[in-house]
Amino acid sequence: MLNVLSMCRRYTSMRFVFSFLVLTTLVACSSSTSKPLPSDEGSILKGKSFTYSRYKELPDFPVSTAANFRSGILDIASAVTSGNKMLKNAAIEDPAVTIAKSLSARIEKRFGMHLQANDSLYIRSKKTNNVIKKYNDVDYVLDVRTLNWSASYIPNDWDNYRVTYSVQARLINVDTGLVVSEEVCTHTPDYADSNQAPTYQALEHGTALSDEIDKSVAFCVDHISKLALFHAQQNKSELLKTLQ
Repeated sequence: MLNVLSMCRRYTSMRFVFSFLVLTTLVACSSSTSKPLPSDEGSILKGKSFTYSRYKELPDFPVSTAANFRSGILDIASAVTSGNKMLKNAAIEDPAVTIAKSLSARIEKRFGMHLQANDSLYIRSKKTNNVIKKYNDVDYVLDVRTLNWSASYIPNDWDNYRVTYSVQARLINVDTGLVVSEEVCTHTPDYADSNQAPTYQALEHGTALSDEIDKSVAFCVDHISKLALFHAQQNKSELLKTLQ
């Protein structure tokens, strides 16, 4: 009897994983590509002005729980409703803005560019033409956008949850409309012991959710700055090491 129950639970867990992957794929679908900053672009950036974008709307934050997972099929509406409510109660703001500010500091230091932040200016469309039209008073726009975020319980451990976050960063030349650098980062924490992951109650309380998102922000700032070549480098040999 116990073996039957165990098999049923594994089967249900597998069906959940499939359902949740379908959900996150629909939310995060993107044609983004990885594009490091060209070596000759760095010298052109010196002394140029730039700003970072802010988006008016965020993607939904689905949270899968036993309550919204019935008959092996995820109740997407319930997952989105509970997740968005969790964000609102915890007063979680767009992590992409924090990432943009950190990347901006690195860009200023590396290339000698001048940041002209405008935190009151928001955009709705991710299309390049719309971005540069909105921020047309600078030379470059650092467009950082949250692609997807979600939380789901860990397979075989329905009491603890894993938060996943994805973000895209683009450096756009306003004059030419060209994306000179682009990188996407996805962070999903890996726990040696699933009990180290937060519970639903801890995420709902707010502090644990903020902590998990902060981990994703720190990871993606380093990931993007290294692969997009925004981080400070002293010489050509260090650049070659980064590309290897």
